Amino acid sequence: MRAMISGRPLMRTALAGAAALLVAISGPGAAAPPHHPAAHKAAPANDVNAWLAKCETSASECAIGVSEARASYSTTQAMFHDPNYCVPASDDDSNVLAPKVVAWLKDHPGHKADPVYGGINAALLAMYPCGQ
Repeated sequence: MRAMISGRPLMRTALAGAAALLVAISGPGAAAPPHHPAAHKAAPANDVNAWLAKCETSASECAIGVSEARASYSTTQAMFHDPNYCVPASDDDSNVLAPKVVAWLKDHPGHKADPVYGGINAALLAMYPCGQ
């Protein structure tokens, strides 16, 4: 028998609460440790168009954006059972993925106003569907 809170499974409720707490704790005031690449990055781009502009000047910023988008998607995908993408081992590196994501987003201008992570993950879902 599953433990329930207000008709929802306890595990999903606990995960959603933990994710909300993590977002609250790691909000804009939180700093990355000095050895982490995120400690040295500029302010985040708010939409795909701004992120693409950053990618023109900094390959490392671009790769960090892909890495962060993948980590974020991995958490929410697991919590809400969203479709997943399956990146082959040969491409499973943010430095390899970033130029491919940039190219896909440039070819699909309808995503330029999307939030950064949403646009990056839309590209990954389109380029690397599971089971194909």
